[in-house]
Amino acid sequence: MTDDWARWGALPHVVLADADADAVELALGGGVPAERQPVVATGEPGPVVLADAENTPLAVRPAAGARLEPLRSRALRRGEDADPGFRLPADEVRVRVGAWTRGVAGTVLAVVLDDVIGVGDLAAAAERARELHAAGAVLLCLVGQPRPAHADDVPGAGVVRAAQAAREAVGVPTLVVAVPFSATARLEALAWPQDLPPTLEEIARAYGATDVLDLTAEPGPDRLAYTEVLRAREAVLAEHFPHASAGELSGALATGFTPGAVVLFTGLSGSGKSTVAKAVAARVAETSRRKVTVLDGDEVRHMLSAGLGFDRESRSQNVRRVGYVASLVAGAGGIVFAAAIAPYEADRADVRQRASAVASFVLVHVSTPLEVCEARDRKHLYARARAGDVPEFTGISAPYEEPTDADLVIDTSRLDLGEAVEVVLATLRERGVE
Repeated sequence: MTDDWARWGALPHVVLADADADAVELALGGGVPAERQPVVATGEPGPVVLADAENTPLAVRPAAGARLEPLRSRALRRGEDADPGFRLPADEVRVRVGAWTRGVAGTVLAVVLDDVIGVGDLAAAAERARELHAAGAVLLCLVGQPRPAHADDVPGAGVVRAAQAAREAVGVPTLVVAVPFSATARLEALAWPQDLPPTLEEIARAYGATDVLDLTAEPGPDRLAYTEVLRAREAVLAEHFPHASAGELSGALATGFTPGAVVLFTGLSGSGKSTVAKAVAARVAETSRRKVTVLDGDEVRHMLSAGLGFDRESRSQNVRRVGYVASLVAGAGGIVFAAAIAPYEADRADVRQRASAVASFVLVHVSTPLEVCEARDRKHLYARARAGDVPEFTGISAPYEEPTDADLVIDTSRLDLGEAVEVVLATLRERGVE
């Protein structure tokens, strides 16, 4: 692993879109053959650092044409799509499934999924496992973006949860794995060799499979049956209700008849606000009928706030834009978890006022001490700020106005992730967030 920031820190950085970051994670985790590694396609002739949407360095390409090298101990991102416990690199999965066939001849079946598994899918997997006398099976859940058209109503995390709950029906030892890949993804800063992404067969075998059952080619019979039910419901609405009435009924079913909520996590860089926000969002999405959205400050800057700097006015504009978008989603019945440094009291008050007018609002101050945040420094920002390379850096050369009106204060140096999530969920229940 390459981790010499003094060597790589000053290099040009390329912030990757989700599909590109997924490709890096997949490749560095051993999920594609060596000759199928993605290459940098941005035109940078020399060394370049690749970072994810949170601006966390993932890998470096030392020279034009050279293979990527990891800048972290594991090319593993904490995405919203799955519990990190399921997002395993292929190298690790091969070791685990290899234990099933150690010393004996045996088959490892990979079942590739991009949708929640149905009873017909499970029956097909169990039948294939019996035919092969398989020693074990791996349910490879494709969680990369974009989601397939026939399954865009289910997040990748839902595919993983459903597979985990149903794995015993396969009838052999079964491991569930979240795979950062989408068959329909188009790379931007990277490119696959010959412009051909790895096949699902290649990926499955990289994860240790000797036989592959691909359930992604088309919607399965169970999904088709569900789609027919939805069409029948729409037909009933169209036949028995005027257009406006049908729209009200559909909206009520989707939102639970009431506005949603905005939960703003504020704190220093490295405090853990994004990690906690995404983990809470994943838990809420498991049971809520509402649309759950995460707005991460760093990710928003690359899209909604592209072009803004880091002076005080730009920081304020960024936070207020986050609040504006969050209030729109919450007003339509969604639950929004927004994570931003949001250093100024006036900007947080603007978000509270805007959100409270249409939905519930909860402010969570992630009060992890500066010295802890700086010790983590996974983006190497504090070191660069101390060196004067990053002007107006919150906590070092720019102020952070601690909230006096927070609904909850947590310190991630005192709480582990699971404890922090439970505390936030308890507060949301107390505040009546459904």
